Amino acid sequence: MNKFIDTPSLKPETIAQIWSLVSAVDMPTAIGHVAISFQGSGTRTRTTFLQAISHLGLDAIELPIFLDTKERAQDLAGYLDPFY
Repeated sequence: MNKFIDTPSLKPETIAQIWSLVSAVDMPTAIGHVAISFQGSGTRTRTTFLQAISHLGLDAIELPIFLDTKERAQDLAGYLDPFY
């Protein structure tokens, strides 16, 4: 069962009401670090993610691409968990 909002079926006043709720919410001040790793040279994707992370009040640390490592994902997660 999909629970997606089908925006073409929404009335303009409903959309305006949804957007009015955004400005009414106090955004919490996030303090922390986020580790990111990108494969390839997707400048737009990288920039968009970094900007979003910054807007959330978080620090982004770019890790080298380690998807091709022989280490298990669970081990890497365990090593990095205390930092992020």
